[in-house]
Amino acid sequence: MNQPGSTKFSMALIWSIGFFIAAVMVSGMVPLAASEKKVIYYDGLSDGFADRNGFLLQTGQEEVFLEHPLPEPESSMTGVFVLESKSPELRGFDGVVQPGPGVLPLEEYGPLDLSAFPSFAFFQKEPTTIGFVMTFAGASGGSTQHYLFIDQETRQWVRIGGTDYSPLKWEEESFPPDLYRYQRSFSLGPGMLSLGSSNRLTEVREFYESEYVTNPDKTLRYWEKALAKVELSEPDLREIRQQEWQSIDRETAVRFLDFVYYGLLTGKETEVQEFLESVTPELKQEVRFSGRFLPYLDKNPQPDWIGDEE
Repeated sequence: MNQPGSTKFSMALIWSIGFFIAAVMVSGMVPLAASEKKVIYYDGLSDGFADRNGFLLQTGQEEVFLEHPLPEPESSMTGVFVLESKSPELRGFDGVVQPGPGVLPLEEYGPLDLSAFPSFAFFQKEPTTIGFVMTFAGASGGSTQHYLFIDQETRQWVRIGGTDYSPLKWEEESFPPDLYRYQRSFSLGPGMLSLGSSNRLTEVREFYESEYVTNPDKTLRYWEKALAKVELSEPDLREIRQQEWQSIDRETAVRFLDFVYYGLLTGKETEVQEFLESVTPELKQEVRFSGRFLPYLDKNPQPDWIGDEE
């Protein structure tokens, strides 16, 4: 037979447990089973899915559709891949990305359990993020990538665009990390004949409400640090000033264009222009033409003499 004191204790315990369960449910702390977390990919270029292009994320009774823009008319979709890290090394040919280490083709479109995908740290220190990339190729051999990172626990997500297999570079100490965006188009000469092409920083971006937005102050500081590291030796200077630009050594051309690129972007256009007065007219004109495509900030706009015809 229960004692009066034990009955009161039992009732209090039941009420406490019930209150705790209710509070946990209201606060969203109840973890979903792996089978309740799914993703479905919709191919907007195929019959039956013309109104959707992207991923449908299902977590319990909630759904969110993560839409991706369709490619330009002159581009075609070449694949959907699963990523094993936030820094995949994309490789391909003629604009078409190929499967490789850490870049796996998405064989089925779903519904697929999120637990079946490799996960890595991105939104938080724990490996709770999964990643995808959709790839597109153009008629000229260029390519476009649309990255998507999803946190399985918080349902945070972000879309990131990329071109021509350009690597994603990150600030490793923050979660989610700052994104370092690079461009490779600043070079001397067109296409296959280009000289001095290198991964030069376009901008530093910070995560903000499901997207990465440019941080002008961080971008400028990075450009200034990069400019401070540029060293042109006396042999470099003689080669740049005396030879036809097509004959300049590749590494010398990279250092020279680093000076021009980061000099113009950090407001050192006077120094750059003075230096260009000592090179051949052909080289100066190539720099003026390429300079039009640099990512100038509002505080350091494009100089008037860039793009001028002589």
